[in-house]
Amino acid sequence: MTLANAERHARVMAGLRDAGCDVRQVTLLAGRDVVVRRLRSRLETGRGWTAQQYSRVAPVLSGPQFAPHLDTTDRSVSEVADEIARIVGVELGPADPNPVRAGWRRMLVQLRHVRRG
Repeated sequence: MTLANAERHARVMAGLRDAGCDVRQVTLLAGRDVVVRRLRSRLETGRGWTAQQYSRVAPVLSGPQFAPHLDTTDRSVSEVADEIARIVGVELGPADPNPVRAGWRRMLVQLRHVRRG
């Protein structure tokens, strides 16, 4: 979920923490060209609503309130997951040793993110 409104983000985070939730955040960043390429892999166009939001949300999400930041430009999904785990201090279980099953799982996740009409 993206909360690109700094005031709303502060209220939500404070409310969760006040409720006793252990909230940790890592803001994933990438350049517009990378974001558009990833959107296209989800069968979205580079001119759709999501892509149009980039110029509005990127500067906000780059701010200190949204730290720590993780540039995902040249990282694989597993590298990003490993780095997020390191930042928030959790240990991940082992990756699926079966490359076929792992590939199918990645494909299914990607298909779930395809936007329909």
